[in-house]
Amino acid sequence: MQIGAEWICFDIPFLIQADDSIEGNEHARFQPCQNDIPAEIRIKKKATEHPSGKMAGLVEGDRLGNVSQTRIQVGFDHQFLSTIPDEQNVDFEAVKDDDYMQKMPELEGRDGYLIESAVSYLNRFLEVYRTELDRYWIRDLLPEEIVYFTLFSVAENGEENRRIRWYSGGTLIPISATLGREDCENLNEILEAEEQIPVHIELDLATRDKIDLREYDLAVINAATLFEAWVKKAIKTVLFAEGLTETDVENQFKRGEDDYRSITDIAKKVVPRALHIKFEDTDEYRAWKKDTRELRNDVVHEGHRPSKTEAERAYTASKNAVEYLEEKVDERLAELEG
Repeated sequence: MQIGAEWICFDIPFLIQADDSIEGNEHARFQPCQNDIPAEIRIKKKATEHPSGKMAGLVEGDRLGNVSQTRIQVGFDHQFLSTIPDEQNVDFEAVKDDDYMQKMPELEGRDGYLIESAVSYLNRFLEVYRTELDRYWIRDLLPEEIVYFTLFSVAENGEENRRIRWYSGGTLIPISATLGREDCENLNEILEAEEQIPVHIELDLATRDKIDLREYDLAVINAATLFEAWVKKAIKTVLFAEGLTETDVENQFKRGEDDYRSITDIAKKVVPRALHIKFEDTDEYRAWKKDTRELRNDVVHEGHRPSKTEAERAYTASKNAVEYLEEKVDERLAELEG
């Protein structure tokens, strides 16, 4: 028996201001297309439980669904089902034999394909909804943020099969795996001393976060800023160790009275002067220039939309360049101290 439709159901942490359309209200059913293949999205608003009872409504900036959420149903008909890879195509009887509840460490197989596609169609809807209605706090979602998915396979005769899949995106760490005493003491030392987290560490985390969130343009910009922030701070440390005054150090980063050097100019001229190396001739410099700096300029100035691979290369190139220069900075500081 052939499958005529697939429905994927899950909850999202945003209130979609449209009539509930899972049952009725066909005008509030949405038909996003990707590659000329349509899907159907139906919604049902959900109240959130609070100590004082249920609460529902739109609160600007409610990014976590603390006030209201929305149940989403994404439906695929034969047009989409024909795109499923041949090796993943099964009949209705085979689907019925699947486990009712199953953890998915990876989005693979037929159900993984359906889940990933459903979230992709949802994100297209959220993109249009966000921009048309000025809901700035609404963003694209990832399958691992949603976690639980209920899938309904509908046979051509109307018979349904329901199953639950939960996707973690990683290894489940048991609640007993808590921080040790030493880790807690280290955290408290930093907290009590009111130490500022170095900006390049925050940028490193932010870059990986943006890659994970598939915000690849911001990931590229963060990767470029990561290198620039680290280099300026590290080279200033070396110049101060050489005995330069604050004014002299500041002048190293200028081409004129009010004209500051670009990061490329700093990498080619200030870095070699301070570290006694020709950074421009290294593989690390060439990779950073091509994969990070030039890509960043394309994103910022040309509106280029980078891919995941490009964003990952930009991050890797910046990290490798920093690690190479970090070793040279340590060597130079050791020389000056000796």
